Amino acid sequence: DGATWTERGTQAVPMSRRVLAGFVVTADDPAGSLAQAVFSNLGVEGGVDPDGLPVPWRSAQVGPGQGGEEAIFNGSAFSITGAGDVWGDADDFHWAYQAIEGNVSIRARLTRIAAPYDWSKAGLMVRESLARGSAHAFLVATPTRGTHLQTRDSTQAMMASHALTDDDPAVWLRLDRIGHVFTAYVSDDGQTWTPHGSFPVSMGPGVLVGLASTATDLDGAGVVSIGTFADVTVEPITGGRQPPPIAAFDTPAPFQLRGVYPNPFNPTTTVAFQVDESGFYAVEVFNLLGQRVYSDRFREESSTTREVRVDLSGHASGTYIVRVLHEATGYSVREKVVLLK
Repeated sequence: DGATWTERGTQAVPMSRRVLAGFVVTADDPAGSLAQAVFSNLGVEGGVDPDGLPVPWRSAQVGPGQGGEEAIFNGSAFSITGAGDVWGDADDFHWAYQAIEGNVSIRARLTRIAAPYDWSKAGLMVRESLARGSAHAFLVATPTRGTHLQTRDSTQAMMASHALTDDDPAVWLRLDRIGHVFTAYVSDDGQTWTPHGSFPVSMGPGVLVGLASTATDLDGAGVVSIGTFADVTVEPITGGRQPPPIAAFDTPAPFQLRGVYPNPFNPTTTVAFQVDESGFYAVEVFNLLGQRVYSDRFREESSTTREVRVDLSGHASGTYIVRVLHEATGYSVREKVVLLK
């Protein structure tokens, strides 16, 4: 009668956590005859991913992680706990996501950032794959460094960061993908949206869309950051809507990298750049695990040419990433270098 059920047997069958459930008919006729079955009063109970997220959401750790990363849905909001960072040419972060074909818009109300560092991040991401070096666009809010759109325009390319706002974290975030153009929006109420720039990132039609959090733990201290998102919507963009014009960096770049020389080097090299805007600058060096192995922070008051001598004595031969950062705007430039002993 569909109300009283009798169990007829149990069989253990190894499967992955994500399975497919449905209705099947076969003819069992080598001659090719067809069979037909009619099902009514259909029901598939559950609706929760094995990770505890509502279908079609799932969670994943991209990169090695450190343990303790997770994605939780409490019935109204997602909380994403992540360590590591999304930066350089290989990422280490945790997120909740779903697979989407074609043009898409994701929006959410950011209700909380529990973050250990100024550059800890919580935000919306559209990503080509789960590979560490995947192309992506990442609209991030930070505790004190404003809102940024960070992009990797091709697989294993170095990332770029585009400063959008320099005030408190935006309450509402929205990221649209139309073709290869990604547009970042912010809002105070989730109704009126202000575009803050469009940037190109080449991806195939099928992408992953979701919510991410990173601690930006550059010193390997083992800390995590928690981003909480409510009123999350993911919906296709239809009707032939066109993206806004692609924008360059919103304001003139605060500095110009002149070069890193010599390269390869042993064990010292010089980072030279033209300062065009006053403020605090940082010259940092990271290994390919994303760990910071050198940092020099200083303030410039006027236009000048700055040369910073980097000494990597005590570090192994290999490839490193030099980053020059203007802290007020978040604008940064990266260069690969090789320590050759």
